[in-house]
Amino acid sequence: AAREQRAHDKAWRQTVRVFRGTSGRNKGYCFTRNLIYHQGLINIRKILEKGEITEEQMLLGKFDPGNEEHLRILRGLGIL
Repeated sequence: AAREQRAHDKAWRQTVRVFRGTSGRNKGYCFTRNLIYHQGLINIRKILEKGEITEEQMLLGKFDPGNEEHLRILRGLGIL
């Protein structure tokens, strides 16, 4: 029963987070930050798996490691 209650509570918290700021009754309105962060994490993992840049290089500053223009500029400057 305790596991079921924890699962129920977690599902409720996630639902409230997704639909916060809305009545929950209108179709098409939700808070998508978690989905966007998850997609970004998947993209970063793919970039690291391909070996295009290292984790250390990703921490050099604010840039999009999935953006070829950013990478071209940083390589041109000798940063990557």
